[in-house]
Amino acid sequence: MRIEETINAVNLLTAATVTGGGPLCRSVKRNTRVFQVSGAVTTGVGSVTVVIEASINGDGWLTLGTVSLTLSTTTATDGFTYDDYPWVLYRARVSSISGTGASVSAFMSE
Repeated sequence: MRIEETINAVNLLTAATVTGGGPLCRSVKRNTRVFQVSGAVTTGVGSVTVVIEASINGDGWLTLGTVSLTLSTTTATDGFTYDDYPWVLYRARVSSISGTGASVSAFMSE
């Protein structure tokens, strides 16, 4: 028997340019999560730090991981996997961002 599983990519941040938390993503699927962060600047160099967080109720947030990127006009990307999945809510929070035209996006597999 062949079992196929579809993995979806969920946008946690889309071209964010300021610090702060992105929208909440609700997910109850029980599988390994992969988080990916990508960013760039329009000229020069910059940097960004994105914290991936999880919560059961949205009132308190726990850090699952942090991704720091050095930005240039070529898109920089990094990420991590997370295997402990009792969480219901996920979000990406930009804790710092700098550089001319700096923007960052974050994604989660589910």
